[in-house]
Amino acid sequence: DKLMQELVDLEKENPELAAPHSPTQKVGGPPLEKFNQVEHSKPMLSLDNAFSEEDIRKYYERTKSTLAEEPVFVGEPKIDGLAVSLRYENGVFVQGITRGNGLAGEDVTENLKTIKALPLRLFSEETIEVRGEVYMTKEDFESLNQRRQKQELQPFANPRNAAAGSIRQLDPKLAASRPLHIFIYSAVNPREDSYWQTRQKLKGLGLPTVPLAQQLKFSQVKPYYEHVASQRSSLPYEIDGVVLKVDSYRYQSKLGSTSRAPRWAIAWKLKTEKKMSRIEDIFVQVGRTGTVTPVAKITPVSVAGSTVHRATLHNEDHIKSLDAKIGDVVSVHKAGDVVPEITEVLHDRRNGREKAFSMPSVCPSCGQKIERLPGEAFHRCQNLSCPAQLKERIKHFASRDAMDIDGLGDTLAQQLCDQGLVQDVGDLYYLTEKQLVTLDRVGKKTAQNLLQAIEDSKQRPLESLLYGLGISLAGKGTARRLVSHYNSLSAIASAPQQDLEKIEDIGPKVAGSIRQFFSRLSTHQIIKKLEDAGVSTEQRQKQKAGQSSLEGFSIVLTGTLSVSREEAKSLIEANGGEVKSSVSSKTDYVVAGDNPGSKSKKAVDLGVPVIDERTLWVLLEEDVL
Repeated sequence: DKLMQELVDLEKENPELAAPHSPTQKVGGPPLEKFNQVEHSKPMLSLDNAFSEEDIRKYYERTKSTLAEEPVFVGEPKIDGLAVSLRYENGVFVQGITRGNGLAGEDVTENLKTIKALPLRLFSEETIEVRGEVYMTKEDFESLNQRRQKQELQPFANPRNAAAGSIRQLDPKLAASRPLHIFIYSAVNPREDSYWQTRQKLKGLGLPTVPLAQQLKFSQVKPYYEHVASQRSSLPYEIDGVVLKVDSYRYQSKLGSTSRAPRWAIAWKLKTEKKMSRIEDIFVQVGRTGTVTPVAKITPVSVAGSTVHRATLHNEDHIKSLDAKIGDVVSVHKAGDVVPEITEVLHDRRNGREKAFSMPSVCPSCGQKIERLPGEAFHRCQNLSCPAQLKERIKHFASRDAMDIDGLGDTLAQQLCDQGLVQDVGDLYYLTEKQLVTLDRVGKKTAQNLLQAIEDSKQRPLESLLYGLGISLAGKGTARRLVSHYNSLSAIASAPQQDLEKIEDIGPKVAGSIRQFFSRLSTHQIIKKLEDAGVSTEQRQKQKAGQSSLEGFSIVLTGTLSVSREEAKSLIEANGGEVKSSVSSKTDYVVAGDNPGSKSKKAVDLGVPVIDERTLWVLLEEDVL
């Protein structure tokens, strides 16, 4: 403490000596107005989960079959915290980003600087990007909640929420007042041959790495998992599983990744905590795609750090398999440590007053018939204008990955539905300023901005529109594959199911769901509204080979462009180019918009040309700006 005070006094007297990596910087800087969005140099993927020894064996067999060799793994406890990406330049910490959507996150550099365990300067003048997990210890979490209760503030549900909430405070001084810790678990673009070697390097640089890690043959995986599980209660921080990673980077590269998770790693989840409760009632909820899900209202019970009032019963078949009734004593846990669900009914605790539950025949929201189609496990409300579905459909349609209508969030979507201004997503394009200013907290400027955002969305790529329509079982990947085969919404709408099934990764269930969606009268009415409003329902045609302006070119996008990232990607691909997520020596151009990320610097280091957005449109011969 005396040394710290001496340093503070020294820097006050000699401001030129106050380096960015000084320990005094950990007290937090001035409050921020907002967090800036920053794209990741390499996507931050999630992990696939395994819940049993059989799941792990199947994963191992798939991995071994692909490699045609016996892999060595590295096992680590899975820390239950907030994932972040950190960049050091010449050994000095310069930027920290949350995971966000995996492609871009929030710049929380100032808040991360307040974490005492995170070095602001490494034991080497190295430029490196690493990834880790911010967490809070169990003891610190309890102390924090006790202080909040004394201040008559709502306590946090669990340490993970507390850590995440602290990192996302706009005032770094508030983050500094909370006891946060961090473990580093990987490096981006490592230079070593194996993950185990990278771990040793990270420790040598002064970075805190995940304890209890071990190199493993497959025969050692189960004993290691059981050992970590036995340590769970005694560890000072929360863990929810064991992460297994293929050690060799050469093997990792060969295994590759899906769009959401690497194939070279998997999380073997620890058995979840179970608690007893009683079903007080069963009701149904209607989701965005019309899925009708039975939900049990249970006597409140604390499970895995939070109080649970409701638990999913999934579907009618699940209720029958459990033989669950209103009044039953049940066992409750959190599936994936997130979603409360009922796993067991204690039939020997029945007293004869229990009541059977049956699925309703009509939707509780709109009164239309509920159907369970052949081969499906769920009942569905087929009415696209159903109030219970409509708000969620509008939010989905306006989301960044769909039509990217800035300003149309939860509150506004609810008001549009409640006031009857929209009956389906097509009605968004017929809203007026006069209608919008009647809504709560919507002034003239807000209304004009929203109407402009809606107007701008008319030229979004076809795959964004298709995804935004919210077809059951059809996500972004499916939308992209459909657009690669058909050049218009009308062509997709009229495609026979057998033709849809011929498209890669579209099986009978997905094809059937697409066909059913486009066979509804309500869908045709929505499409007509969109077309009449001028929404683009056709894909830009690719030029013939040899005539495409970017034929064979590899492009990387960075920073904020005047159009959405999806639209720019669509234009480049329509002109024969290929959009990559990271810069390499094989990259032809890096297109830098406003506030470009580290990709621009890497391009300069590799000698890759960096062009601005206007130059891109010249190459594409597009009049966008």
